[in-house]
Amino acid sequence: MLRTGKLKTCPICGRSNNTTWKLCVYCRTEKKKQAGKFSQGLIEFYRDVYRSRLPVSFLTGFPITNPDRSNFAHVLSKGRYPKFRLNINNVILVTSYEHFLIDHGNAHLREVYKQKNPSCNWEGLKELRERLLAEYSLLT
Repeated sequence: MLRTGKLKTCPICGRSNNTTWKLCVYCRTEKKKQAGKFSQGLIEFYRDVYRSRLPVSFLTGFPITNPDRSNFAHVLSKGRYPKFRLNINNVILVTSYEHFLIDHGNAHLREVYKQKNPSCNWEGLKELRERLLAEYSLLT
C-alpha cells in the first residue's frame, strides 16, 4: 500500500522516503548490517569471558551451563563507560533473572531475591562497581 502525503528525505543519503521510518530502505539495511557486525564482536568477547572464568554466577554461585547473552552483565554500562565496554573485569556472569535485577530491578526486588537466595552477594557487586569507577576515572 502506498502512502500518500509529503515525501520525506533520508538524513543520511538524501533519497526520497515515503515510509514512516526516518531512514530510507537502503540506509536502514546498511545500518542493520553494521549492527550485526557490532554485536558479533561482543558475542566473541562473551565467549572469551566464559572460557576464562568458572561457569558460576558472580552473585549466587549458581552454575551457568548453557550461557547466552543474558548471562553476561556489564557492571558499568556500555553507553556511559565506553572505554570499559570490552574490559574483561567489567563483565560478570549471572543468571538471566539476576541480570534483569541488575539492570532494571529496584531495591525491594533485590532484597526479596536475597531472602530467597541467602548466598546472594549484592555488596560484592557494589564493591566491584566502586573499584571499576575508580579505575575508569584514572583513564579520563
